[in-house]
Amino acid sequence: MEYPELKRAVREQANRFKATTILIEDKSSGAQLIQELRFEGLHAVTRYEPKLEKIMACTPSPAQSRMALCTFRTKPNGLRSMCMR
Repeated sequence: MEYPELKRAVREQANRFKATTILIEDKSSGAQLIQELRFEGLHAVTRYEPKLEKIMACTPSPAQSRMALCTFRTKPNGLRSMCMR
């Protein structure tokens, strides 16, 4: 999703669900998005800085029979490892 679409989607979702808090990760394009939305009057925006590892749901390959939860860990040497559950 390109930045203008992302910004539009955040506004649409905020209006649709009457959001009182909108968490946006304060990294990369999120930092710019936070600044612009606040400047434009969307004060429900809150900076979010994750302190722990990122967890995401993965789509299984055809060979897998169920969904898996992937945990990504960054090691001290900068390499990332993945744990499938």
